[in-house]
Amino acid sequence: LWYNDFLDTAMLKQSRENDYPYQEKTITTLLIPDGYKVERVPQNSGWNSNNFSFSVSYSLTDTTITVTQKFSVSYLQLPFLMFEKRNEMISKLSEADNELVTLKKENQWNKQ
Repeated sequence: LWYNDFLDTAMLKQSRENDYPYQEKTITTLLIPDGYKVERVPQNSGWNSNNFSFSVSYSLTDTTITVTQKFSVSYLQLPFLMFEKRNEMISKLSEADNELVTLKKENQWNKQ
């Protein structure tokens, strides 16, 4: 996938071509097991530019956590001068992907 797909600016000096613009969307739902509560959900994050963007958003119900990830590329040819910005976006995307949801087992005697 795109995570850690950095462009080596020392090696690559030509524009990067893309076959076509595209968008990807992934929705993942985690069922919260009985006896557990959500202790931490990461903040939503994203990046938006004319050539590429991503977003990661979290929604919480009593029984589920849903993560929606969107990624889009709108260029056919990315100029060399944009490689650093693209690498910066990939870095932020990797950070967002490494965030953790934390569940904590509830004490059966002290449910709140």
